[in-house]
Amino acid sequence: MRAFIYIILATTLFSCGQNNQNEKREYFYDFSRPISLDTIRLNIPADSFAQTIADIEKRIVDLTDIEAVFHSDKYIFIYEHASKYLNNVVNFLSDTTLSRQKRMIALLTMNKQDFDNNLNFLLACEKLYKRSLIEEEFLQIAIFPPVLQNRDIIKFYNNKKVQEVLYEIRDNPNTSENFKETINEILSGKRYKEEKAFLKDAEGVDI
Repeated sequence: MRAFIYIILATTLFSCGQNNQNEKREYFYDFSRPISLDTIRLNIPADSFAQTIADIEKRIVDLTDIEAVFHSDKYIFIYEHASKYLNNVVNFLSDTTLSRQKRMIALLTMNKQDFDNNLNFLLACEKLYKRSLIEEEFLQIAIFPPVLQNRDIIKFYNNKKVQEVLYEIRDNPNTSENFKETINEILSGKRYKEEKAFLKDAEGVDI
């Protein structure tokens, strides 16, 4: 009887260990590596994520006031757990049949201040941009999020991976001349110094 109890206890502990491992499973993906959108691993099914974005859109109505996204609890949850939903967002953005507003809401969920996630997301966006799956505007927001405190990309302009992805964007023949000039300003450090001074004086925000 005692041996049976031990077996049950051991089985229970093993199952709990597996559940804990599943809960801690990281869905973060290094988009500096080649990717296949057909096989990208999602945190939740694509249709479930699409429904969540639709629910957020219904709650905020439109993005005339871009901060309206924070009126949605579902938006805030994804925003606070951005790295776990990065694959879902990349997969969602690649669907050009979706409305600009839905895709923009998904893009904005990735705007939380977190250098690793912001860099990884920009790497992914650059690959989508190269395939003409997203517009230049989406890249601009990935670099300059509406969340003023988040200037991770321009702040770490000396980072090798940041420089590599910015060069890729700048050298893309589809990139506008104005955006190319902006990227050169980022790479030189000029843009970070200017924004840091402006936000400190105008908004009291230190980046």
